[in-house]
Amino acid sequence: WQEVHRRSGQPFQFDGALPEGFVYNTEPACRAVVTMLDLNAAVAFAYFKSIQAAFYAEGRDVTQTQTLVELAVAQGEGADRFRERLVSEEMQRMTHAHFHQTAEIGIRGFPTVILQKDGRFDVLTYGYRPLEELQPKLEAWFTENASAE
Repeated sequence: WQEVHRRSGQPFQFDGALPEGFVYNTEPACRAVVTMLDLNAAVAFAYFKSIQAAFYAEGRDVTQTQTLVELAVAQGEGADRFRERLVSEEMQRMTHAHFHQTAEIGIRGFPTVILQKDGRFDVLTYGYRPLEELQPKLEAWFTENASAE
């Protein structure tokens, strides 16, 4: 986390960030994002960012349903509707389908930048890269894919 903070400027709460006994499990937060995509895709990225901030900068436990519901409400989603969808078997299945898809693409760590077009996935980079390194790769990908239309 120190390295991510140093390279990106992303705020972190370092002291007491992980309480004793905390089980680092990303499935609930991932399922919450999948749920938001299903309910209101227009705010899904803002919701994702709010989960990241809640965990890394505020030290909140984003494995807890109540925390994820509170963050959804802050994005304008109804608490009961979001909670009901979040804990549903359908959202669990959809989340695991996303996990399976990332494994099929070959993603083994994060961050990973993937570009998608017409059902094809191209890995741009594994691991953190500053924009200065990514930009030429992005431009080349967009040029190549624009000419393929």
